[in-house]
Amino acid sequence: MQLCSKTCIEVYVCRGSPNIQLYHNTTLELEEKPMITPRGTCVFGISCRPLTSKCDLGGGLAKLILYCFNPAEKKHAFYICYGFAPKTRKGDRLIARKSYFEENSIIVGSNCAASSARRSLGRCCSSMFSHCIAVIVYAVCKNTDSKNVASRSIVENPDNVSKGNTAQTIP
Repeated sequence: MQLCSKTCIEVYVCRGSPNIQLYHNTTLELEEKPMITPRGTCVFGISCRPLTSKCDLGGGLAKLILYCFNPAEKKHAFYICYGFAPKTRKGDRLIARKSYFEENSIIVGSNCAASSARRSLGRCCSSMFSHCIAVIVYAVCKNTDSKNVASRSIVENPDNVSKGNTAQTIP
């Protein structure tokens, strides 16, 4: 059992867009700009702005909770994924990645992917009437090495760990 010394929560509010497709297989992004083109296949929401201050991480575990509400169609949906907090946060973009590339990353080594979120969120965030919230929960834990130890909370298929994967991919 890991001993976690501190936690931190970041909250972002966003809105939907007709150009949101959620097809990317390795990343999921919160876009701060007020518009995207159809080529932005990893974007969950646009016009994202923080409601809380940025966390001083130093590594540890991370959980991303995405919630979408469309008042026009009276639909709502959510998506939850897990990974690791980057040791340092460089850049100003907000990207959750399956890889361990830390620049512009809010989560690394995760099971977060836009294509997986699409299954959960459906078409909810592809409407300009949609309101979206992203909550990132970080826990700085002792002896957490994201490159060598896979957290049980993010392993969906233990057989994939030996192949270097931390999450089961579903075609």
